[in-house]
Amino acid sequence: RYLKKYPADQNVMYAHYLMAIIYFEQISDEKKDINPLLKAKNKIRFFLNKYPNTDYAIDLKFKKDLINNQLASKEMYIAKYYISVKKWAPAINRLKNILNKYDKTVFIEEALHRLVEVHFYLGMDQEAKKYAALLGYNYRSSLWYEKTYAVFDKTYEKNKKKMIKDKKKNNS
Repeated sequence: RYLKKYPADQNVMYAHYLMAIIYFEQISDEKKDINPLLKAKNKIRFFLNKYPNTDYAIDLKFKKDLINNQLASKEMYIAKYYISVKKWAPAINRLKNILNKYDKTVFIEEALHRLVEVHFYLGMDQEAKKYAALLGYNYRSSLWYEKTYAVFDKTYEKNKKKMIKDKKKNNS
């Protein structure tokens, strides 16, 4: 109402910022409705386009990254559901959405690992190796790379436990 009544007021920018914050505060976890996430993302995008070099923009850029993480989390949640009920095509599509839309989020590593798992399970070894190579090239030191390596090498977990046991024995 304020923006409609006073469109030329000096506090219009602050009103838009407050609206973005209000939408952001309504966000809950990935299992809930996606509508507040989308409203917050749209309002933040509007603010950043209209007022890019303000102090408020710095705060909203950070919140935009958090929203992208939340959207990626939603995609991962749905992909895991599809994997659990053995619906491979929609699971792969959701995981590829993470790769294409949310590649700067923390869910990219897990998405690559899950793509390896699904493709390996389906017998599509070349596709699985492609995603494993991508994961290895970008995230070699991650836990997800280690899990991916274990998909291809079934003796990996047994050998890893033996190496840890030997290391403890040598340190004693």
